[in-house]
Amino acid sequence: YVVETIKLAHISLEELQRRAFLKNPELVDTLMEKGHTCFILLMGHYGNWEWFSGSTSRFKDSRIYQIYRPLNNQTPSRNNLHYWTNFLNQDSSILTGPERLARKLDLPVIFLDTKQVKRGYYTIDMKLVTETPKETPENWITEQYARLMEKCILRNPSGWLWTHKRWKHKRVESGELKVES
Repeated sequence: YVVETIKLAHISLEELQRRAFLKNPELVDTLMEKGHTCFILLMGHYGNWEWFSGSTSRFKDSRIYQIYRPLNNQTPSRNNLHYWTNFLNQDSSILTGPERLARKLDLPVIFLDTKQVKRGYYTIDMKLVTETPKETPENWITEQYARLMEKCILRNPSGWLWTHKRWKHKRVESGELKVES
């Protein structure tokens, strides 16, 4: 996994904050008042997702790090397909890394619900998934993410990165994976 701060050379911070607007930053303020200093922010490849690391710089003295697996063919590795659910009417594997990290470090989880206002302009409504991940059942956070992401996509399907080969791997009853070409 790669951990890095994101700097976007093609757009100024001021322009980015005009185009990628956080509707309810007070959610983070409230959590910080309760003593939380780190958070897991979840979003999918929806809209201009890269912009939101810069748009969150509205929080004074905060540092935003993105943790991600570098993409090579946009298909999850078979070794990482542990949780399956119905997603967009398909039997789908959802990666569980964010949940595992949240549970291990006991960090609040926030879903970034992205809406395109017009071409090149987005708003984010931050939705608290859980403040206490260690108290949730296993895979509950991952399932909540799947449901929230699905609603986001169904609201405006053109915003999602459809080039993912999300359904390349199929679950079979024996526990073995079947690969479709």
